[in-house]
Amino acid sequence: SVTRQTPDVIAIGELRDAETMDVAMTAAEIGHLVITTLHTVSAAATVDRILNSFPQHLRGQVATQLAASLLCVTSQRLVRRISGHGRMPAVEVMTNSPTVRKQIEEGDTGELYASIREGHHFGMNTMNQALEKLYQAKHISYEEALLYAGNPTELRQMLRHT
Repeated sequence: SVTRQTPDVIAIGELRDAETMDVAMTAAEIGHLVITTLHTVSAAATVDRILNSFPQHLRGQVATQLAASLLCVTSQRLVRRISGHGRMPAVEVMTNSPTVRKQIEEGDTGELYASIREGHHFGMNTMNQALEKLYQAKHISYEEALLYAGNPTELRQMLRHT
């Protein structure tokens, strides 16, 4: 129904089921900018959640459709400021680079984290990289950074080198 109208942007509160996900991807494929939310722990987990919401026999088709229509996935955590005055966002960003697109098409979502980590030239960064930057800028404490780390062991190593 909404795709028969002519909106430039479609906002969907949350993707809760495969039917809503299918409508969102179809709208994106025909040229609408679709902005939505999905409660996951990371950008890669978002892709997994979408793919795993569909029956196994449809996942290949859904992966192709998602890879063709996805622009960007962000994952956000609100972390306490070191000053004690409020919180600020730490944001993981995954853009649909050629490597990410191929990994999604092939269902190789286990490699997405490495692509995000190495994809700074495509505007990507992991949650750990976002936390490292906030820590280096003295916006958050070491403990707060580790509390929200996607991979605490990796973040400890990253912070040792700063």
